[in-house]
Amino acid sequence: MPSPNTIEKNEFTNKVALEIQKLRKSKKISQEELAEKANLNTSYIGHLERGLYSPTLYVMWKIAKALKVTLSDLTKGI
Repeated sequence: MPSPNTIEKNEFTNKVALEIQKLRKSKKISQEELAEKANLNTSYIGHLERGLYSPTLYVMWKIAKALKVTLSDLTKGI
């Protein structure tokens, strides 16, 4: 059985994933475009949006900047 910390981390990661995807789609840009604007790998963006990776604060900042939103906007629904 996973520890409570693991469950919490997974829930957080999934919320981050949904927020990134929601904002990206609202801006009508592809994962490829977001990756290019944020200077990240396209497959990394895909992994983030599927909740497979938990991004660092620096990566979240890069994504927010690429989406032209604040970091607060990116974390609003979390």
